[in-house]
Amino acid sequence: MMQKKQHQFFVNILKKKGIEVLLVRDILRKKTAITELRKLAKMQLKYAKRKINKYNQEKIKDETINHCGREQLVNIILLNPNIIWSGDDKKGLCEDAIRIYRPIGNLLFTRDQMITTKKGIVLSRMKSHQREIEVDIMKVVLKSLGINPIYNVKKRNNESYLEGGDFYPMDNFCLLGLGSRTGYDGAMQLLENDVFGTKEVILVKDKVSDQSTMHLDTYFNVLKKDLVVMLEDRLEKGRIPLIERWCKENGKYELDKKTKNMPFNQYLKEKGFRIIRIPKKMQLKYNLNFLNLGRENITGILEDNKKGKEIKNLINWINVPYREINNMYGGHHCTTQVLFRE
Repeated sequence: MMQKKQHQFFVNILKKKGIEVLLVRDILRKKTAITELRKLAKMQLKYAKRKINKYNQEKIKDETINHCGREQLVNIILLNPNIIWSGDDKKGLCEDAIRIYRPIGNLLFTRDQMITTKKGIVLSRMKSHQREIEVDIMKVVLKSLGINPIYNVKKRNNESYLEGGDFYPMDNFCLLGLGSRTGYDGAMQLLENDVFGTKEVILVKDKVSDQSTMHLDTYFNVLKKDLVVMLEDRLEKGRIPLIERWCKENGKYELDKKTKNMPFNQYLKEKGFRIIRIPKKMQLKYNLNFLNLGRENITGILEDNKKGKEIKNLINWINVPYREINNMYGGHHCTTQVLFRE
């Protein structure tokens, strides 16, 4: 599959840059305790049959999982099988079975299940019901690596959501996007539980979020310490995200009412950032969703046009083909996650 080849090419580029790359499947296969794999597999494996009672269903599931090896368990976790079968329960006969697989395709996008702050890892609460299992899997993956999350966003109301594509650490402050995925209460939980490790936290409120701009990292990104890129659409009157600035005072975060609802671009300029405007055509091709490797090294895809050449002249751009992954609605930033920050 071209997706697999392009992803592996990207992994190889990161390794050549001296970055340690850990793949979710490899961690599950090689580092995760067999008991943890069985728990996840039991959540994922489903049997369906008319007139079958819950007791027999659970018994069959337990027997199946207990006879599986590590590789089979990982396949069950990732493929999410639903087995529909017919037969005689009393005689223990299975006449026919239909296997329906609903793979966890979005697990490739490892950015969303958590955020990594200066204090540690915070587990997300996903907006999409079908992606909730990804957080459970990542919790096991982190445990296998000896990493204990410092917080897990909880359900309190219909705004209790957090997705990692909305988070950007910015040295002595950080950005958290609020739009169609991350909710206001999700942000409040993080502030209340002091998970950021920075004196200043900026909430970026995007009121025109859609599928193509679902996270902050789809319309904004950082090229280097004083230079950012932003979708030009988000620089137009009436479409500019507004901010809330929360500052830590006497051990807790307080809202700075003076800067409430300041335009995002104005805040960035006051912080000393120059903004490069990116056309919608380039944004739709995931030119904004690049990965910053530090020391002015960037991996991503960039159009060979005037704007692309302007950016390439400013930093060291490593072009990594990713079109097949883009077709799954994500880019280089979406398919990576940082486990440790200095």
